[in-house]
This record gives sequence, structure tokens and C-alpha cells, in this order.
Amino acid sequence: MAWRRHAPQVGAGGGGDGLPEGPDLNPALLDATNNLGLVQAQLGQRDEAEATWRGLLLESPTYCKAHNNLGLLYAREGKPREAAAELRTTLAYCPEDCRAHRYLGELYGMQLNDREKAVLHLEVFLELCPADRMSEDVRALLNKLTW
Repeated sequence: MAWRRHAPQVGAGGGGDGLPEGPDLNPALLDATNNLGLVQAQLGQRDEAEATWRGLLLESPTYCKAHNNLGLLYAREGKPREAAAELRTTLAYCPEDCRAHRYLGELYGMQLNDREKAVLHLEVFLELCPADRMSEDVRALLNKLTW
């Protein structure tokens, strides 16, 4: 698959936007391929979705949206450790990724029984994205974990 372009891309950077750094990556193609995986997952084509995201990560290992989506896929399948590993990878490349912090907070708090890590990630989520549409749900979970 051809993920790269020869012309430099303006604005392709790892500023927490899910796009890897590098002047020759085509962000639109990365996002389109990621969206293909989302459609496959919604259609119940689980293996195809995973293969799409894995293939995308072979070409662009720092593409955070694919790591997030794999994490969600594994979480929905009842594989919280695998999900957490993907989400931690997201944060290794995109430390200010609000979704990854929220998902990790939920996983640690509700499935992995690690209250300390859950609180940490949920607090970071609220610090980074206080106006996010999920903020109220995150605050409610945080209150539940800290009482």
C-alpha cells in the first residue's frame, strides 16, 4: 500500500491529532484507511477491521487513531489487557490524546481494578479536554472512584 507521497504535507505532525510526524505522510489517506476500519467494525467485519488497522500501523506505527480503535475493539471483546496495551501505545506517541486517557481511565476503573491508574487518566482527560462532550460522564466515574 502506498501511504506516502513525494510532496511534503503541511501540518502533518504529532501534536496530539492522531497523525504521525513526518513531512511526507499523507494524512488524508491515513484517515481514510482508518475510517475503512471503522466501517468494517460497524458491519461486523471484526477481522477485516483489525487487519486494516494493523496494516496501517505497519506503514505508520505512530498513527494514534488506529491504536485507539484497536484498543476499543479489544475492550469490546472483553480483552482489557490487550486494550490497555494499545491505548498505552497511543499515549507513547500522542501523550495529550484525550480519548486514550478517557478509555484507559474507564478500563482501569471498571475492568482492571486499578483505581490509582484510573483516577490518574481520568484527571488528565479532564485537564486536557474539560469541555469534551464526555466530561460529565468522566466526572461521574471519577467521583465514584474517589468516594
